[in-house]
Amino acid sequence: MNGYVILVGGEGSVKYAFVGLDRATGNITTLHLKSIKELAKRAPSLGLIP
Repeated sequence: MNGYVILVGGEGSVKYAFVGLDRATGNITTLHLKSIKELAKRAPSLGLIP
């Protein structure tokens, strides 16, 4: 995975915004709002604990 994540504040369950980047150009290819559970499953190298 090539991208950035940022914690999105608010009440309720923790959410992260994920911005995916094209490796060759550096252009944004995707933007998703994910739960910490989903992000931890897809990117275990981030060390997030749901």
